[in-house]
Amino acid sequence: RALRCLLGYLAVVVVAEIEDGVGVPVGPSGATGPILKPQSFDAVTRFENELAEFYGAKHAIATDCATHAIELSLRYLRESGALALDTVVEIPKRTYISIPFLGEKLNMSWAWKDEN
Repeated sequence: RALRCLLGYLAVVVVAEIEDGVGVPVGPSGATGPILKPQSFDAVTRFENELAEFYGAKHAIATDCATHAIELSLRYLRESGALALDTVVEIPKRTYISIPFLGEKLNMSWAWKDEN
């Protein structure tokens, strides 16, 4: 399940509710935009619960970006013993810079992988 989470991550953005018909000045042009009300995390919790139920998992965790989803997955794999400390993680050369930095942050051995 952790590997599935690693490969099939979801980054979730919580969008604030928009109050209809009311605008506030935004930007230097003075254009108006909607007033945003504070958003609770009830929507995120509902989403996580429904996602876990859909995949038949005990839990699902929504993250703010793919890098954090991968970090959580790697931390879980290490702590559970599914990823040995001496494992070399291969990272494709064509990826976001945050991924090799993540390897450094977690003190993991990693190597570039050629993709053809």
